[in-house]
Amino acid sequence: MFKLSKSKHPDFIKIHKQAVSLIDSLPIVKRKRRRRKIFKTIRYFSYSIIFSSLIIFIVFISYTFTLKEIYTNVVLGESKLEYSSFLIKMERYKEAVELAYLAENNFTNSLNQLQEIKENS
Repeated sequence: MFKLSKSKHPDFIKIHKQAVSLIDSLPIVKRKRRRRKIFKTIRYFSYSIIFSSLIIFIVFISYTFTLKEIYTNVVLGESKLEYSSFLIKMERYKEAVELAYLAENNFTNSLNQLQEIKENS
């Protein structure tokens, strides 16, 4: 029907008809076995995809919590540092030094956590 030229390219309609006739010539039991084998393969493949995506999700969630903790440490250190500069303007140097030291601790904690993430990756 679609073969208009006499070239040596494959005739896909003829190949399809031959495949359908070959499948129809197989006994029903063999067809069922093949279908079961195909469905089992698809099922195991989907299980592996779901399992791997679950593992990736768990790893991503753990990094998300760690990064959130790092972010809160940095913001806390920033606020303490700003308040320390405010105390310096008010000429309360002793309290300003203590707050600056606490801000430094927050920044070093966040840097240490970032270094741990880099080492684990």
